Amino acid sequence: SLANRKDDDGINDGNFNGNDDCGGGYLRWHKDASADEWRMQTAVTTLERQVVPNGMPTTQTVKLIAQLHFADAAYFQDITNMIQSTDTIHYEMLVDETLMAPINDRRRLGRAGSGGATRRHLKAPIMASHHDQNVAKEYGWECQLNAMEYHRKEVPGIIQRNESPRWIHADYTRQEFMELVDAQNDGSKSSKGQQQQQKQQQDRPLWSLVSSSS
Repeated sequence: SLANRKDDDGINDGNFNGNDDCGGGYLRWHKDASADEWRMQTAVTTLERQVVPNGMPTTQTVKLIAQLHFADAAYFQDITNMIQSTDTIHYEMLVDETLMAPINDRRRLGRAGSGGATRRHLKAPIMASHHDQNVAKEYGWECQLNAMEYHRKEVPGIIQRNESPRWIHADYTRQEFMELVDAQNDGSKSSKGQQQQQKQQQDRPLWSLVSSSS
């Protein structure tokens, strides 16, 4: 389930600093006393600032939504409802570069003045792997990739500036990630050993390469 760390009214009603915190402030086990059951909760952190564009004061709001890869349908529906009125959505997802396409505008990802990277989006909807779908089915869950719509519908040659929501990929592609892994391992193994390791890595899901327990 979701738990707010800070509501839009500024009231902190979802303290993630208790003993049940197991995810650096964004993930916790929480006991529901009324139902006598435990729930895994992910945080929604709200950041706000006042700006005055063109002399008109307004509030800019950014929500950081921690999200599970597996959950019940109601969990993903709550997130979907929450982001319906959002102008832009930046999401993290390690996917193959062949599934991505650049967004044809002049805005870029990164710090102001740093150049940044070209913004990109998924060219078509994607589905969870058969393995993940089987795991979800076994426990009565939904897969994140099946329950959420990450595909940014776009008419070729037309920038839909008023489209809402707008899904923007803000992560490495599989190829970019593997380049980082290879760079970290460079020089630590023989050429033959590197080839064997690369073959093993290609057969492993990316999440296992960044897991401290893998």
